[in-house]
Amino acid sequence: MPPAIDVRCIYLSDCGGTKRRWSLTADRRPPTADRRERERERDTLRQLAASCTDTDVEYEQV
Repeated sequence: MPPAIDVRCIYLSDCGGTKRRWSLTADRRPPTADRRERERERDTLRQLAASCTDTDVEYEQV
């Protein structure tokens, strides 16, 4: 993860845009994993992106 906040926001935006473009989900764990474990990546991305209020996620659906 980039240490500089503005670069981190660009990174997270690009990551989110790529996932949306290709209809990917955050960290798909096997069904045997508990719910908290399956949602870890999603929760982490949300937490990190909370400080990126001026950053938009742009993508084209394929």
